[in-house]
Amino acid sequence: GASGTGKSRSSLRLAEQLQEVYEGQVDGSIFQLVPIGPDWTSPKRLIGFRTPFGQSRKTPDGKDTNESYEITDTLRIILRACNPTSTSIPHFLIFDEMNLSHVERYFAPFLSLMEASTIVEDSDNAALIDPRSLRVISELLDLEDSDSSEAKSAKILVNNEQPLRLPPNLFYVGTVNIDETTYMFSPK
Repeated sequence: GASGTGKSRSSLRLAEQLQEVYEGQVDGSIFQLVPIGPDWTSPKRLIGFRTPFGQSRKTPDGKDTNESYEITDTLRIILRACNPTSTSIPHFLIFDEMNLSHVERYFAPFLSLMEASTIVEDSDNAALIDPRSLRVISELLDLEDSDSSEAKSAKILVNNEQPLRLPPNLFYVGTVNIDETTYMFSPK
């Protein structure tokens, strides 16, 4: 729709109201507003990335490492939605101004996994984050706040050797402006 018609505000109000409904039943927010930038050309801004140039730290087995992961707010809400205590509670990713950049570039992993999760029997092939990266994420979240919902979720996934998948209680809402500053969606 046209800019300024309340698309983002409506989505946020819905999420805020549901946050109030589930207050006390969840650790942290059940929604995340993700403002899409015009320079997004890869999924790194959504799901982060592993890097060898982090701060020096010790791994759980006592080794020194600089391996790190840029943990995004999007990744945090996915982990909160995966927490065993939250699987019956809806969580929302609100993508604001989705078509300021080419959706097919930054949103590709989500598009693929949403389709694959319905047809792939081997759920390991429908993972959002590879196991090695998930291990690093778990270690970092544990150092940050071991009692957080995200840290607990990551630790459970790593300990059970489970991949991080898109949980069924995570909903996506995207706003799209139609004007000369945006990209139209491809026919696919």
